[in-house]
Amino acid sequence: MIRCAIVGTGPSALATAEALISRGIVPDILDLGAEAPAASEALRARLAANPPERWSPSDRVAAQAQPQGGPNVPRKGYFGSDYPYADASLGIASYGPLPSRALGGYSTIWGGAILAPKPEDLADWPVRNMAASIARIWARLPKSDSTSSVPYGSQMVALHRDARRADDTRVRQAALAVAATAQAPDHPSACNGCGLCLSGCPYGAIFGTAAPFRRLAHEGRVRLRQGLFVLQARETADRLALDWVDTATDKAGSDNYDRVFLAAGAVGSTRIALRSRALFDRDVEMRDSQKILIPILRRHAPAGALAATGATLAGLFVDLPPDATSAHWRHLQITGTNPLLLAHFGIGPDPARGGWRKRLMAPMLARLMVGWGGLHSAQSGKLVLRLSPSAQTRDNLAIRAVPARESLPAARRAVAGFRRALAPTRTYVPPIGWRLVAPGEGNHIGASLPMRAAGGDAGLSSDMLGRPLGFARLHVVDSSVFPSIPATTMLVLSMANADRIAREVSLGD
Repeated sequence: MIRCAIVGTGPSALATAEALISRGIVPDILDLGAEAPAASEALRARLAANPPERWSPSDRVAAQAQPQGGPNVPRKGYFGSDYPYADASLGIASYGPLPSRALGGYSTIWGGAILAPKPEDLADWPVRNMAASIARIWARLPKSDSTSSVPYGSQMVALHRDARRADDTRVRQAALAVAATAQAPDHPSACNGCGLCLSGCPYGAIFGTAAPFRRLAHEGRVRLRQGLFVLQARETADRLALDWVDTATDKAGSDNYDRVFLAAGAVGSTRIALRSRALFDRDVEMRDSQKILIPILRRHAPAGALAATGATLAGLFVDLPPDATSAHWRHLQITGTNPLLLAHFGIGPDPARGGWRKRLMAPMLARLMVGWGGLHSAQSGKLVLRLSPSAQTRDNLAIRAVPARESLPAARRAVAGFRRALAPTRTYVPPIGWRLVAPGEGNHIGASLPMRAAGGDAGLSSDMLGRPLGFARLHVVDSSVFPSIPATTMLVLSMANADRIAREVSLGD
């Protein structure tokens, strides 16, 4: 019997698990796998048991409480909790990107936007056989788009109407991994436009990986082992040992496997790979798709724009193809007025907080939308990781941002391109007021162990099956092995590459 393990429970881990299951394998799933605090889960359950019009004001306020984020980007919470985010107890010292400790990783609180990768943005990939895996992942995701849409508020509905005036190869309704209709078993309820998208979906309409992993464990198709912090992999000629610490007891343990797939996220998998090769006190670059926060102004304010927001995830995509100013695609997602935006202006979910501001600013807020743009990693700053040994069981991983000189001019050109693309839609992108966020704050990171056709830099690259140099049985399957980070969305590409690796790996030796 072939023994396989997967480290992590995020999207790449799920794609790997489903591919291995299709090959007759029942993999072990090792993960921190933290569950939501009891109070947050009880709040979610109360909300899920009722339609939005029957929610109590206190529950609605509690659900939208947001933890502190970075200097430019608010941090999403999960029904008032920040439990998905790792803390200092895991040995991570970072100003921004952190691994997730939640069962399901950051799929518990992500934004839902999906796109298939653009061929031009895979030009530097050594892999050429991604089409079948991309098609499999695209087919298995719940989807909302122009053919079957979630219920947006009047602000986004008006933008969709006006977007018909634009070039539909560049401007179109967003595609989301959100159930627009009930899709049991993982999405028993469809999106009803309750507006809590950025605080956690009470009804489970947004795709996440916690529910599928729980279902697969219940069906006996995976062995889910939560509460384990994986330290390193040790390989011999005929096996690979995974060393871990039980976070509940602080006791160390180890298990032997024939194959191990690292899907702990870009930061987590890089940490494990570095410790496994004893690459301490060495700077390791991680690439980023740097993001741009852009105010979007509409010419007209539709009726009810602030009364009922509807779905608050991205509603419109703008994609700029390669041209004389960029060899890569640039991507923009537009979101309507939402709780995070209102909180920026001191307007809270509690009607007693910021009510006068909301009344005073209502004409402007009804016209204001938010753009979240992205640059390819070739035009973005980077992160530098350094792993240092510690006397404790967990080593120390420091992360710092390194800006790139070309990022600001590239962002300026992208903003101008978005302005031109949106001009026919009665929408204005101001030339000022936008901000290029720090590298890493958008969390579209990776390429620390990039796949190469052959050879590489002493353990800091991998082959086309995600094996870091020096390993035959260890496969990294998340964005750590991307050769570059596209400006467009990452979920489909991450899951497709993991699916490809898990299906191509030989399990017979």
